[in-house]
Amino acid sequence: MRERWRRDRSGAAALEFAIAFPLLVLALAGLAQFCWAQHCASTMRYAMTQASRALMLNPTMTESAFVALVKSKLANADGNVTVSLAISTTGGLKVATATGIYTPTFALIFGPALPIRYSAKVVTSMPSS
Repeated sequence: MRERWRRDRSGAAALEFAIAFPLLVLALAGLAQFCWAQHCASTMRYAMTQASRALMLNPTMTESAFVALVKSKLANADGNVTVSLAISTTGGLKVATATGIYTPTFALIFGPALPIRYSAKVVTSMPSS
């Protein structure tokens, strides 16, 4: 009787699939979350670059208008997005430095949520007044 059970391989592939499939789904879900966070971080950098170009054309733009312009382009980004703008003058040259921080949270099914921090810095020269 035991010999028959050892030689019988029917259902072995189904059992292996039942063990491996949940792990594959978890790996794909984690990969999808990571790719979405990368997309949102890239979108944040692009929005900051576009807002910096608008700042070059309109040097009287305030920091709140700059932040609003960046955040208006980030409607689909989840997580926390913080944007700041600093304008300095060095040797008669005005330079605007925009800093953005994007902090998405990866929600793991069997573990704690993991916050990850992406930051971007865009430096733009401003026209002389």
